[in-house]
Amino acid sequence: MQTPPETDGLGRLSRFLAVAVLGGGIALRFLYLDADPHYYSWNGYITDEGRWIAHARAMVLFQSPSSVGWILHLLLAPLFQAVSYVVFELLGVSLLTSRLFTGLCGSALLVIFWASLRRSVSPEALLLALGMLAVETDLVVLSRLAVPEMAVMLLELAAYVLIATERGSSRRLFLAGLLMAAAVGMKATALPVVGIFAVILLLRPAAPPDELSRRRALTSFVSGLGLPLLVAGVVFFGCCYREPAGLGVTLRAVSSFVGLATPHMILSFPFDADLAPVLAIWALGAWLVLLGWLAIPPDHSEVHSRRFLASATIWAALYGAVMLLLEYFPSRYKVHILIPLAVIIAVGMSRIQGGGLSAVDAWLAALRGSRRLGALLLLALPTAALVAPLLAVAGTVLVADPVRLRVKLTCLLVALPSIMLLLHHQLRRGRRLSFFVLFPVVGGFAWLLIQRLTTSPPFFWPASPLGAQTVWWPALLAAAAAATWLLLETRHRWGRHAGAVGIVAAAVGYVTLGLVQLAPGYLHPHFSMREASRDLGVLLAGSNRDIGTANAEGLFNDNALPYRSILGSRWPTVRPEVIVIAFKFDDPDGLLEREYRLVRSYQIYVSPEYARTEDPWIPASEAEQVTVRVYRRIAATS
Repeated sequence: MQTPPETDGLGRLSRFLAVAVLGGGIALRFLYLDADPHYYSWNGYITDEGRWIAHARAMVLFQSPSSVGWILHLLLAPLFQAVSYVVFELLGVSLLTSRLFTGLCGSALLVIFWASLRRSVSPEALLLALGMLAVETDLVVLSRLAVPEMAVMLLELAAYVLIATERGSSRRLFLAGLLMAAAVGMKATALPVVGIFAVILLLRPAAPPDELSRRRALTSFVSGLGLPLLVAGVVFFGCCYREPAGLGVTLRAVSSFVGLATPHMILSFPFDADLAPVLAIWALGAWLVLLGWLAIPPDHSEVHSRRFLASATIWAALYGAVMLLLEYFPSRYKVHILIPLAVIIAVGMSRIQGGGLSAVDAWLAALRGSRRLGALLLLALPTAALVAPLLAVAGTVLVADPVRLRVKLTCLLVALPSIMLLLHHQLRRGRRLSFFVLFPVVGGFAWLLIQRLTTSPPFFWPASPLGAQTVWWPALLAAAAAATWLLLETRHRWGRHAGAVGIVAAAVGYVTLGLVQLAPGYLHPHFSMREASRDLGVLLAGSNRDIGTANAEGLFNDNALPYRSILGSRWPTVRPEVIVIAFKFDDPDGLLEREYRLVRSYQIYVSPEYARTEDPWIPASEAEQVTVRVYRRIAATS
């Protein structure tokens, strides 16, 4: 691959900072690995951390994977359970060892990203994309939980690198297929990405005679993919599962999670989803890249970069469609889209940092007709997204409820054509539109600054009529506009390095704010899950091995107690001697009160940001913990 042009001392500084960020990102994934997660988006790890390694744990401790009950998580993630089994055999069963593999996967993802792009993108662009991956809260937390997501993302990135960097080797594409088969084995939800990578191979430009054709490339990939999946299927159905009726129940349970999202769910995602703010910032980087690539003429020496950018764009676009169209697609699934977005940002920023804002101005001025209209729509969208909440604030004066989806959509649909008319007017008068390229970036960073540095950060959209946002949102936009004007007025001082300086500044700012958001989990770590699990092991040490748990499987990861899962949050046919309950449990007949007595309860720490994400009207102090209750049957007590 061709090495990008050097930017003197700034390039050397960027490479040094990239290595520092890489080391820091790895440290974040292992420091206090057995501490409670500090996560704004999810508290279901109290359940899922136990379920995704349950069969591996049972095999090591009791030589029977069926002792935990339902086999769904073994069916969906057999390879993840197998790796966990090996870790437990070597290092023992504990909360720390259950998370060790995912910590390694999260670290390896950073290393592969850095190693695969460091010779094909500029040091400044690599620093920005690597920094975003290293400190993004969702990626850090998922690297510190015993769930398969990070292992799947690592394998997806490794397979993608093989697909995007080499066209002439069937061996590399065969290996990419093997890696994607492993990803599916880690968790079956990787199947959509298999289809996306197949599409990428089919959409490749026509190959020269000395390289693989599309058909041969796809055949190599499918061969690598199909062989291990076929063997795994034969082994599973022939040896590992001998209860056809139970298999039918499991498959019906899986199918219940597959359905199409409603139009309301699709339209509300950018406004209401807890991951939407993160995706908005990353999408802003991709938007800037798209503008630059449309404006700057292609360079024939950038074959590898164009291949990276085109394939990553296809990956992000198709995965975005999948995550919006499927009804059940939680944030931990959606976060996979950050990987192709990081590639887009690294490759795209590397190319546009030289052309800068002037190239965008010249491109827009040369467009005519429908092309100009499309370009103005693209340029106006981020600014309209920033202005729309201001219209929602103004709408509260008219007694419009800013929380309603139709109000948010109306504000956006009013802001977008208004901004487009303003841009068209500016073009007709021969004025530059650089302000509208830089303003969304500055405004997005200003909003991120408020989010990360305030103890009670505001929402992007007003959460109530005539609230505090009535004052601070206009002030934020005014400050962002002033900062944008100042940057445009002083950019000439940096000369040809202005773009590189801006990218490095953005990288340093994003990493700093990411560390601020992560800091509470490291400065004041909590260990309530570990302590509760160990105490549970002591409390129930004399049990007659009849322990059931409803949604509290994660609390068995640091003890050696046997248990069986009670699924569906309702009583099984045979009631256990002891039951450990987290979250909601369906007990319409009051059996807990009549037949059981409470012997212990644990308060499991939950990030205060999670409560606010779930419901802005709930005080954080009321939802910073999950109560886990332990009951023993009265008839079984002395």
